[in-house]
Amino acid sequence: MRLVWINQPPCQDPTLVGSKAALLGRLTAELSFVNVPPGFCVTDAAFAQGIWDLEIGDEILAAYARLAESCRNPRLPVAIRASYLHETEPATPSQSPTVILGIFGAQAVREAIATCWEAARRTEAGSTASAIAVLVQQQLAPEAAVAGLSTDPESPDSGEMVIQANWGFHAREGALDRYRVRKADLRITAREIADKTQMTIRDGTGLIESENTAEQRSYPALDNLEVVEFARILRDIEAHLEKPVAIECAVQDGRVCLLRCRLLAVAEPEQNDGADFADGLDWQTPDDRQHEWHLYPAEGAFPFSPLSASLLPHQIQASQIGSDIRYRFVHGYLYIAGPASTFFLPAPAGEAENESLDGLSDGELFRGLQHSLLADTPPDTTTMHLAAAIGRRLEQRGALDTADDIAFLTLTELLTSLSGLAEPLRPLVARRKAEHEANTLIVPPAVIGPAVE
Repeated sequence: MRLVWINQPPCQDPTLVGSKAALLGRLTAELSFVNVPPGFCVTDAAFAQGIWDLEIGDEILAAYARLAESCRNPRLPVAIRASYLHETEPATPSQSPTVILGIFGAQAVREAIATCWEAARRTEAGSTASAIAVLVQQQLAPEAAVAGLSTDPESPDSGEMVIQANWGFHAREGALDRYRVRKADLRITAREIADKTQMTIRDGTGLIESENTAEQRSYPALDNLEVVEFARILRDIEAHLEKPVAIECAVQDGRVCLLRCRLLAVAEPEQNDGADFADGLDWQTPDDRQHEWHLYPAEGAFPFSPLSASLLPHQIQASQIGSDIRYRFVHGYLYIAGPASTFFLPAPAGEAENESLDGLSDGELFRGLQHSLLADTPPDTTTMHLAAAIGRRLEQRGALDTADDIAFLTLTELLTSLSGLAEPLRPLVARRKAEHEANTLIVPPAVIGPAVE
């Protein structure tokens, strides 16, 4: 097969069209929110035969004519991009022999493909030519270009995406607007608007560099809604592929169109060995400093969620374990002053599902949960049923993504949420989820405290 269209299944095969084209083909087929400019791919099978093969040349000319007709432009400008079949593609500028923009006319398209092929054949003595396919796509006329990394390679645990933008066709080099966007809730956490002196535009013969106007130099190339929309696409592509990605898009008439996607090689988060686990802890009383604090449970410890941690005082008080029990949480892990073997914590009982409570008013849920916490028995099935009912109500109102997110709220926050006085819950939950996930990577020491430091 020497030529396939981007929206056809064969264009998802990297052994036929290379990783760049295959990713675009896959995302086009699998994600409805991804807009990819129409086009076709000349495969490695055609490369093996050669551009000047009459049959291949005719297929390319016919494909360009069909693409131009579908876009209602007989001299449709197109972008030519090489797509290597092996993971050896060089990082090259946008006007390198492997990326050629602003091409007009069937014969010019054929010659541009030949240029890509010739570049692939220029190898060192004794080596073989690189296997290559070539993408031919409609060239947009974007108001702005934007590029982004779904994970910051320099701080992969930050939970933030890195985005840069400029007017015109390119957002790779020079002075660029830069943003950091939190992946969990798409909040813009940092914004730096550059003095953008130039942009790349298209004229009647191709692409040229143009001076930005005084207003364009200092004005953001993207508004906040466009930044968030791009960030959403970037985050959702990463989630779909289950790997960090780098993407480039064009913004035309308010529409974000995907031009390129590649996988990022980012180191996996390493387990924290706990060496600095207790650094910076405030030992509140002289008595605290005299204790050894033991991890509970000693085997299979897991970080408590905020809801579980806020239930602990009620469990201790109602279980008559002893009001003199000294405990504290460190990165979500429970530590007991003195030997943990003398301490036993009963878990809240029961399944947190009882939809009959959904008919209660906010006030009834509030009073019910408050009463269950003041009772002389440990938090039980009723407590968990009431908390779950509040979670379902918050999900229905759009305050939480799912009812299970109540695990990342304290009891006080859960009660306050029904009064309408609570701070927005989604950002709070997103932050705590990220913290909780980071805590699960920690290997907590069995004993901490000044006596063992």
